[in-house]
Amino acid sequence: MTAAVPATTALGPRNSGDVDATWADLGEKALTAYHAGKYALCREACREAGALLVQLPPNDPRRAATLNNLGMAAWLAGSTSDAEQNFAAAGAAWRAAKAWVAAMAVASPARSSLHHLRLEARHRSSYDPLLRGRQLRLLAGGRAASLFNRALCVAGSDPSRSASMTTVMDRAATQRLRALGPHNPEAARMRALQGDLALARGDAAATAAYRAQTRQIADSPARNASALWEELRHAERNDLWRLRAAVCLTLVAKGGTVSAVP
Repeated sequence: MTAAVPATTALGPRNSGDVDATWADLGEKALTAYHAGKYALCREACREAGALLVQLPPNDPRRAATLNNLGMAAWLAGSTSDAEQNFAAAGAAWRAAKAWVAAMAVASPARSSLHHLRLEARHRSSYDPLLRGRQLRLLAGGRAASLFNRALCVAGSDPSRSASMTTVMDRAATQRLRALGPHNPEAARMRALQGDLALARGDAAATAAYRAQTRQIADSPARNASALWEELRHAERNDLWRLRAAVCLTLVAKGGTVSAVP
């Protein structure tokens, strides 16, 4: 599926330099600005990254992250229709990226002993699918962000659809937890925002349940996307790096109340 990008975004090569480095720098700039509340700077970085779409390989997960962040830029600018369109396109791009993951090189982690190296070589036919499964779960964690963003955008712009979006948001938060661990900070934020939506529609029971889930997830907070990216940014730029970069640099909605979203 080829997504339509808002007309305000120029599609074309930004420069002929290192696309990996340029895309990552812009993603980091957008993520940092977003969490600092510098939304004009965030929008600018997202749109500059959008200009790199034509340089990213087909089905590369960074295409999905870019479309998601263009959606966030549109949402921040007050265009919920463009935001919803881009979030939906990002969801489709995450699905398409399964083919990219299936074809990517499987990099083995460093082994502490010759014994473990021999075991890996002996059981390679079992080892590769195990690693591939982990990569697909990570991909699902990125898609969860776009699913959640779109559902929240729809619910926020049309309160009559808030309840119908609950199932989508529940699925997205669950996917995020499975992919990035039971104490993922972005998943805690998702649950907190669901609680805000439930409160806005007067559902006291759901509000209490989501707030309890938020506390449970945040009880032993893990590293958030920014911290994970900080560890990754100087790693070897292989396909696993590109996948992880896409997931870490995908913006996830935040806000203390629904009225403050995103």
